[in-house]
Amino acid sequence: MAYNIFIDTSIFKNQCFDIENRQFISLERLRQNGLINLFITDVVKAEIENRIKFEVEEGVKIVRKEARTIWSYFNTRKEDIIQNLLDKFNNYIKKNCTIIEVPEKGIGRRIISNYLNNKPPFDTSKEDKKYEFPDAFIIETIAEYLKERNWSGIFLSSDHDCISFIDNNERLTYEEKIGTLLNRLNAENEEYTMRISQAMSNRSSNLEQVLNVFLASLDIDNYGYDTNELSQNSFYDFDISSVDYIPDSLEFSRTDYDIYDIDPEENYVQLAISVQYQVNSVLNADDYSNASYDKEDDRYYFVENIEIDNRFQVEEVEIVVGLDTSNGEFEVISEPDEIHTEFNIDEPLDADE
Repeated sequence: MAYNIFIDTSIFKNQCFDIENRQFISLERLRQNGLINLFITDVVKAEIENRIKFEVEEGVKIVRKEARTIWSYFNTRKEDIIQNLLDKFNNYIKKNCTIIEVPEKGIGRRIISNYLNNKPPFDTSKEDKKYEFPDAFIIETIAEYLKERNWSGIFLSSDHDCISFIDNNERLTYEEKIGTLLNRLNAENEEYTMRISQAMSNRSSNLEQVLNVFLASLDIDNYGYDTNELSQNSFYDFDISSVDYIPDSLEFSRTDYDIYDIDPEENYVQLAISVQYQVNSVLNADDYSNASYDKEDDRYYFVENIEIDNRFQVEEVEIVVGLDTSNGEFEVISEPDEIHTEFNIDEPLDADE
């Protein structure tokens, strides 16, 4: 029996409305294989269309203001960007989703009652709850739709106001991310989960090799820094000069991964693996520890520019790999520009760690 999946606005927004990314394609494959039915409410559809317009317009304003040099080379009109995103979104919905509409009777009265009595999804901690009315219509529409058909469903949403309502509804469960939903559904394929487990546990596979090569290919633009208390070190205006991946520092679990996609026709699967590793990094910083501040000039004097050269543990990052189950060979699917991670400059490692 197919699962009934109801997609919320927050999922599309979290994916930056990139309908052509791997996760939306994987959902489409599950639908094509008859494993899921996809639904979207008319309210969600309208919200997404409005949000696409808003996000593009705000993004264009930022680029024009903060990156005028780049904007001078940016020839695409914002109207064309909006239309392109809307076309891709509506084509995906037309191919894959059933649109359900808010019923004309019944729901409005329940929503008003929940609003007046501070029941989910209306957050009692918020002074102004009017912005939660769309959420209320969305979840009540889904609940009514399931009740009429005696179905159960999964609400795909990262909106915690909606989730608080679902906790009280016996017909609905939820997933907060497409990736966790994909793993939940694909894990039911016992044949391929066995093949994946065998390949992951095979120490002689090329998995570590391809991960090491990929991590070594990342450049400075993929890294940021974090700090516990910046003022404690009297440093400001950090700039990362170089980052070098340290071979043999790769750490990951061979039993903890998410299955994003299974293609039986090609004997191919996609997995998401969480990895950690170490880097040598050089950071330039202005050191104010021996500086003096002149109030009349409103400036610091004797600011020293220093270099901080240390080994750091990089925060956990997710890498998507492909596995050919016919021969056990892995390949990295993630692109370098998809990977962005940080290290904490207050927590350098000893060289022998």
